[in-house]
Amino acid sequence: MQKYRDIDATPMAYYKFLTRFALILDLILTVCCTVYMILNNPYWVDILYSVAVVVLELVCLIWLWKMKWKGVLALYAGYLLSILYKVVTIVQCINDGTDFSFSVGQLNSVLVIAVLTWVYFNKRRFLFSPIPPWGDEGDVIITKK
Repeated sequence: MQKYRDIDATPMAYYKFLTRFALILDLILTVCCTVYMILNNPYWVDILYSVAVVVLELVCLIWLWKMKWKGVLALYAGYLLSILYKVVTIVQCINDGTDFSFSVGQLNSVLVIAVLTWVYFNKRRFLFSPIPPWGDEGDVIITKK
């Protein structure tokens, strides 16, 4: 798998889409949904999930703007939280005897996007700080102290 090391020679369209549009729009919509849930939803798990997503998205957006690897890790954590929430939702639907096909579709979508995002950012790992102390084929990268 090719690793990118030069930001000027690296295709960064998905990164730009995430940081300039998708995460900002999702953050705005999630804040609106969180406020609505706090006012109208008695289920604390849904409110807790929504607040956690807002915090993770905000942290992710700030760190991704600064080209910090922590932003990518926050993005991964958001996907993991979403996957866990979808699984809980499916189990709850099964216990209630309601249709859970919509939640399965959402879970599949999150899984696909999470895997594609993982591949995308792992190929660009060396563009984010801190630079890892390893390189390709086991060579060591010496960083400034």
